[in-house]
Amino acid sequence: MRTTTIANIPPFPAVALRVLDLLSAEDVRFEQLAEAIDSDPLFSAKILRVANSPLFGHRAEVDSVHYAIVTLGLSHVQALTMSVATATYMSASLKTEELKRCWHHSVASAAIYRSLARALSLPADRAYTAGLLHDIGRLGLLVAYPREYAAMLRDSGDDPHALLGREVELFGVDHCEAGQFLVEQWGLPSAFGPIASQHHLKPSGETSEWLKASYLACQMADSMGFSVIKPCQVSEFGGLCEMLPAAARQRFQDEAEALKAVIDLGISAHDSTVSSPPEPAVRGVGIDEPQPEVPPAPSADSRDLEPAQPASTLSPQAARKPITVAAIVVLLVALCIGILILMR
Repeated sequence: MRTTTIANIPPFPAVALRVLDLLSAEDVRFEQLAEAIDSDPLFSAKILRVANSPLFGHRAEVDSVHYAIVTLGLSHVQALTMSVATATYMSASLKTEELKRCWHHSVASAAIYRSLARALSLPADRAYTAGLLHDIGRLGLLVAYPREYAAMLRDSGDDPHALLGREVELFGVDHCEAGQFLVEQWGLPSAFGPIASQHHLKPSGETSEWLKASYLACQMADSMGFSVIKPCQVSEFGGLCEMLPAAARQRFQDEAEALKAVIDLGISAHDSTVSSPPEPAVRGVGIDEPQPEVPPAPSADSRDLEPAQPASTLSPQAARKPITVAAIVVLLVALCIGILILMR
């Protein structure tokens, strides 16, 4: 039964696996990444939609995949690609509230994992990707068996750990074991394997910081109301924070108050990508065309973008915007002066 269950899980989007493979190389070129993403027009359109959402807070319009790579940086593009890929992978299965909770739990865990990574001085965008994929086994099972998985969640009690046994009864494998297998089968970075398979194991003194953060992110997501089952037995948030080293705990608590808003923003951005058909990708700035000069995106990853070489000029669309605004301001000032003269 286990072999049949795994065989029925659909493959992950090929474009996302190609991007991860390219990003694993030390000498990856922006053009290679842009070509890989642009090879799937629907996927590249979703990338641009999320890149222009408040989730990334970029002031200028991101109107091409190449421009997104230049402005956001490599590690941000990895997180963005995996966000869109995971949402796309699940989109056909999110028909019920039970299954939507699985997706929202993954997004919440990713945001918390990124915040924990910053507090622990770990690469933040890699943590966001790992947070999205920590439940990849569960997501694979619910994509393959949406009705059965939703029914299992409806009939479950309030103990999230009991779900593992219930999964084995129904599918012959739990989502942790399935996650480890899918990481290997799909060729995802090997570091994601232990995170997918061990995120329910309470950390010990020998547990790595990465695994400890994955456990805390999953537990904190539950305690903040983003659990897979409702009602759910949850650990107290403050008690989970106590598991962090003192310095990291202080840094994390400085961000913790804003986490709920960040999570809601992420869910909104990704839900809009899943639920509504995207517009065709805008090709305003092509791969071989001059790129606007932009500052490098800040990141915690040593492979992030180095300062970009200056390019020629802004795109015509961007250049026209200041002129249009200035013209309107001048017109309004002239109109006010005219009214004052007439009043005299």
